[in-house]
Amino acid sequence: MLFSYILQFLVVLFLYLGYVPDGGTAVPAWPGLAGVVLGAAVYGLLVRLLFARLRSQAAVQRTETRLSWLGILFLAADVYLFGLKDIIAPLPGVQSFLAFEGLIGLALFYGYLFLLWSASGRALRRLSPPSLELKRQLAGQFRSTLPLILPWLILALAIDLIGKLAPKSLQPYLASPLGEVGLVAGLIVVITLLLPPIVRYSWGCRPLPPGPVRERTVQFMRQNGVKVSEILLWPFMQGRAATAGVMGALPRLRYLLLTPALIKSLSADEIEAVLAHEAGHIKHRHLVLYLLFFLGYLVLAYVLGGLVISWLLSWPETADLLLGVLANGGAWSPALISLPILALFIVYFRFIFAYFMRHFERQADAYAARLVGPEPIIAALQKIALLSGINPRTPSWHHFSIAQRVEFIRRTAAGSVSAARHDRSLRRALIGYLAGLVLLLLVAWPAGLYTGPERINLQLALASVNQAVLAKPDQPELQLYRAALLHRLGRLTEAAEAYEKTLELDGLNPTALNDLAWLYLTGPDRLRRPEAALVIALKAAALKPEAEVLDTLAEAYFQNGQAQKAIEAAQTALAKGPKNRAYYEKQLEKFKRAERR
Repeated sequence: MLFSYILQFLVVLFLYLGYVPDGGTAVPAWPGLAGVVLGAAVYGLLVRLLFARLRSQAAVQRTETRLSWLGILFLAADVYLFGLKDIIAPLPGVQSFLAFEGLIGLALFYGYLFLLWSASGRALRRLSPPSLELKRQLAGQFRSTLPLILPWLILALAIDLIGKLAPKSLQPYLASPLGEVGLVAGLIVVITLLLPPIVRYSWGCRPLPPGPVRERTVQFMRQNGVKVSEILLWPFMQGRAATAGVMGALPRLRYLLLTPALIKSLSADEIEAVLAHEAGHIKHRHLVLYLLFFLGYLVLAYVLGGLVISWLLSWPETADLLLGVLANGGAWSPALISLPILALFIVYFRFIFAYFMRHFERQADAYAARLVGPEPIIAALQKIALLSGINPRTPSWHHFSIAQRVEFIRRTAAGSVSAARHDRSLRRALIGYLAGLVLLLLVAWPAGLYTGPERINLQLALASVNQAVLAKPDQPELQLYRAALLHRLGRLTEAAEAYEKTLELDGLNPTALNDLAWLYLTGPDRLRRPEAALVIALKAAALKPEAEVLDTLAEAYFQNGQAQKAIEAAQTALAKGPKNRAYYEKQLEKFKRAERR
């Protein structure tokens, strides 16, 4: 269930942060709030009615997961239909800090979760008395999910603080696509490595008391060369869940977690089998690989997201739809054009990441069977399924079913299936995954096929201008705007053609002359034309002798071997009092060095 909540929290953040308030809402504030309250009341009543009909704990758990997704739909209605975010937006600091804004969205979702957990708690008390009082149960469920949002919250806070406190010299790099990806990737690595102690205290874990279980666990881990910082008693689901886990990629910050129900219900040999399974995760470095998959999604989101959006905008019908939304409902458009990113997220984690998670579990099972024999691990799995009320034949998106896991262990023990062959198959899949990521980066990144909010807006603007140019091809202003957009998107050959088209329509446009000259001077080899750039730059400087234009003229003189004239043009540009004096002074020094040679 915790894995499902991870996906849900991330979807909530996408939906909430993807809506950009535009200063007003289609629904007035008070009716909008009334709609939000009414929706919450309907959701609360609905979940209570549905849980009242259930007759088993397993059914309660399955239904809880499904109804939590329904809560996301109600939250989306609050934001996109009733304008809840428009109402909240004027509050101080809401739009200034990503962490604060996202935290509000998560808090709203927690409101629906508390309605859900209250209903499921009442059902569990009815089905399995005696049970915890509702207040303690709600607090326990909140604490169990809190670590799932902590990584994002810490990441968002770090980005907010770095963005506001970083030196000005670093700001351009941090705002670039490479800087943005590098910053996020670095923070994800640091947070993932340092998070386990925070999770430990958030979940209320405490060291396993001295006794036979602890002694046997320490001895087992030491004998098999598995390092953990501490063995913790994990009160998951108020201690009633029979499960175990391991967290932490670094040995000094790695914890082995055992729930009270597991220790109480399993025999010593079965507990040892569970320990062997968790040791398998550590031995096969699954915890490090999980981090790799999160970083992999970051790569795919930036690269494939840009490809998908570019492809969508290449279709006139799709571009018309997006531009129509942009014109008539600006607040909706960022979420709408980011839908491919959400689809990529769901597909990636639900199928690609889930595939590896399932097979990692199978790999850990095989390791445990080799270490302690197949029967203890089979008995432990079957007993855990019975205690948890899980249907042994029902798989989850991230685990094979208990029956499938047991069958795999028996077949490996009988020799009909080779665990080594499974390891090789999984290793080939990992190599294929990594090779695909590297290939994608090598092909797409140099071509500029990455995306971010700014690039999406540029692509939308270009789609709009392309339509206008088709309608009015003889308007030089439209051609110039199109050229500037292509230039910023890095499509330099098309940009040069658009500048040339602008000059065909208006040969005295100083901006088009200056920008085309600069492209001829600094663009890729296929566009380099220093002689033509000098002719164009002279014409631009005669029409508009400003610092930026004179800088282009100076560079044109320099590349044509006329260093003295480059110095004179650069000095004239500096005399204009440009804002970025450091750049102009650096250019002048470059020209003077060339003159001294």
